[in-house]
Amino acid sequence: MIPVKTIMKIVGKEEPGPSPTFSVSHVISAFLIMGLEGAIGRKKLSQKLNVGEGVARTIIKRLEKANLLKVTRHGCQLTSKGLKVYSFLVRRIGKIAELTKKIEGLTIGRYHVGILIRKRAHLIKKGVEQRDAAVRVGANGAITLVYSDNSLQMPQLINISASYPRTALLIENIFEPENGDVVIIAGGESLSKARQGAIEAAWTLIKEKALQFSERLES
Repeated sequence: MIPVKTIMKIVGKEEPGPSPTFSVSHVISAFLIMGLEGAIGRKKLSQKLNVGEGVARTIIKRLEKANLLKVTRHGCQLTSKGLKVYSFLVRRIGKIAELTKKIEGLTIGRYHVGILIRKRAHLIKKGVEQRDAAVRVGANGAITLVYSDNSLQMPQLINISASYPRTALLIENIFEPENGDVVIIAGGESLSKARQGAIEAAWTLIKEKALQFSERLES
């Protein structure tokens, strides 16, 4: 099982049928919620994902069909196969956290959510791909920072630690990055859109290296 391809298949269009009304960020969030909480009811899951119960039902059905989730009297919970996907994600995602509404030098919406991705700094160019991924799901945008030489930097643009030391200290205290890590901050007009944007932007980094590895295995 290759977790990246598994997640992409869950989100993909099933034939016959309409395109799904949920995104990669919803599926990743579902894995993280169930992996952390264990069994959870459909209604509570839909609330945490900020989607309607119908959308939550579709996500659950797809995960169940792929043997990633089982529905018991206690609620929805990950199977052993689903837990492997969860482990794959938490090894790469260090932390997801809401930030203050106004961040000096980095304000891009009413709400901001940051996400740490481990050891992906070498994949960052200017952060355009990450910004575009966030915008596609309704976020205002995303700022990609790399942690290198013990400082936060916006590649090819600015050293955040030098120009905005308070902001850098805030981010470092929350996410505790190590050299080679990436912190993406997405902004949105709602907390849910900011979170979606952050996860979608992070996915561009998580999937790239994993897909390259799977292609080598299959060649």
